Formats: sequence, C-alpha cells, structure tokens
Amino acid sequence: MNTLKKEQTPIEERREATKQDQGFQRPIKDKNHGPKEPQNQKKQGKKMSQSAKGRKLSDETRIKVGESAKGRPAWNKGLKTPEDVKKKISEAKKGKKLSLEHIEKISASNTGRKNTDEAKNNMREAWKKRKLTSSF
Repeated sequence: MNTLKKEQTPIEERREATKQDQGFQRPIKDKNHGPKEPQNQKKQGKKMSQSAKGRKLSDETRIKVGESAKGRPAWNKGLKTPEDVKKKISEAKKGKKLSLEHIEKISASNTGRKNTDEAKNNMREAWKKRKLTSSF
C-alpha cells in the first residue's frame, strides 16, 4: 500500500494554514435540528449590533437607504388587526376630550370638502335612524 500524501501546491498550503490560524469552524451537524452555529457567532452578532447603535448616517447614505427601500411593501401589509386589539384601541379613545386647537385643525382640514352622493345618502340614513331612536 502506498501511504504517501499528495503534495500540495503552495496555494493549497496557504489555505490550510489560514484555516488553522483563524480557528476556522464548520457548523456542527445535529441529527434532529440541522447545523448548529458556533457559540461565538451569537456573541459576535450582539457586539456588532451594539456597536452600530447610535451611529449617525450621513445625508448621502440616508438618501441611498431610502431609495433602496422604495417600492418594497411595508412589513405589516396584509396583516389583519385582531378584533381584541381593535376593541382595546376603541376603548382607549372613548371619552377623550380633544383640545380646541385640535378641533380647529380638524375643522380647517375638512372645510371646502365635497361629499360624494353615496356618502350623503349614508349620512341621511344614519340621521333618520338617530332621529327615530333619540328621545328629544
């Protein structure tokens, strides 16, 4: 039997040395759960996340980030708001008094607004129902 190793080229030798020097780790395969991450990767990810927090981006970078996001749907597009959440929001808003300034702003934004025929009919029907049920 010939047990001689195949001679490596200088490039292959350098690759092997680099892998050993850098502590090259391949994911460890687990029978039930697929490849596992080496523990240091999670710690490293947290460190990188912390170091990036609070960093100010230049105006040019902010514009580039904004441009790249255009046309992408929002993360919550298509998600339905659960009924219990809607009820909680409704209860939280009930009974709140609006400031005079806020009321004036709402009035100003609605001034000159034209209602559609359908909207007018809906308001007419609602007024009739209110008139029948109210005790003036």
